[in-house]
Amino acid sequence: MKKLPMEEIKDIPTRQVIEDLRARKYSLLESAGCHKLRSEMKWPGLVCRLVINWVWGTSGIDKKSFRHDRLVAAKLAKLLDWAAPSEITGTIPTRTHSLVIGFNHPSLGEIIRFIRICMSDHHNHSHLFPVNLPWYEALMPVVDKLERLGIYITPIITPSTYDKMQKIASNEDMIVIEELRKGFSMRYVELCTEFVKNHGVIWVAPSATRRPTVFRSKNEYDNLERAEPPTMTLIASSMVRAGIKDCEFLSCAVVPPQGATRGLNLFKEYELNFGECYDMNQVGWLIRQKCEHHRGRMFEYEFLQSICHSLKSMNAEHLFYS
Repeated sequence: MKKLPMEEIKDIPTRQVIEDLRARKYSLLESAGCHKLRSEMKWPGLVCRLVINWVWGTSGIDKKSFRHDRLVAAKLAKLLDWAAPSEITGTIPTRTHSLVIGFNHPSLGEIIRFIRICMSDHHNHSHLFPVNLPWYEALMPVVDKLERLGIYITPIITPSTYDKMQKIASNEDMIVIEELRKGFSMRYVELCTEFVKNHGVIWVAPSATRRPTVFRSKNEYDNLERAEPPTMTLIASSMVRAGIKDCEFLSCAVVPPQGATRGLNLFKEYELNFGECYDMNQVGWLIRQKCEHHRGRMFEYEFLQSICHSLKSMNAEHLFYS
């Protein structure tokens, strides 16, 4: 993959960088000297691309037709249901045209199980997923096909990836990476607003990265410290400012199988529980409420607690905090 000096990338607007990555004009990871992070995704990315391309190619009808895309989505959903099983409780409401679904994120496994839900049960919506930069670059060869199936991805640089890049890249390159990280996050929040205006579904992990528990500590769980990062608050505040009315925020609790890794955990059953829902009136009110012991807003805390409420009903209190 072509490299571009970071000195040149720093002058490119964030949206154009995203378009360049999508067009595979260069690799941001390679340009920053982070070849190891890119190579870690070589085989997982290859497997994902092969599966998508195989299903795409074996759906033997007009490849440009809507019927073809629905057939591919149905076949992929069936394949994922077999390879990535899940037991689902609760329901995804259909009262509003748009949804923001927030979930605890212990592994990569829940993501492909959510994608199965998108392709089978909610294929009439467009679905937006923020994707960590190494995964984003690995999936670029099939991004057009994913979008035809209703799955849209946008890059972010998670805290763990940023820390890894910091250990590899030069100080000068990290200045550019820091600006891009902010730019990617801002673009993601903008896309969230655009998607809900167009009756889409946003899937988001409040932790912004894989983390074994909902809260980082007992103090966060007790609301003595601010829950970090304030992901749900940022998204919700953007929607309130945009005057969004027809949207709900839905919590989803994820319980991975016993002995699960941080990976895909194929052929092992997850438990997914869609729980409490907040309409925009509730969201707007909670955003305005300040927490007593820190500068955070009550919406973040209440939403994370709603995930814990579902986890408790699943006897998974060990996932509350570290």
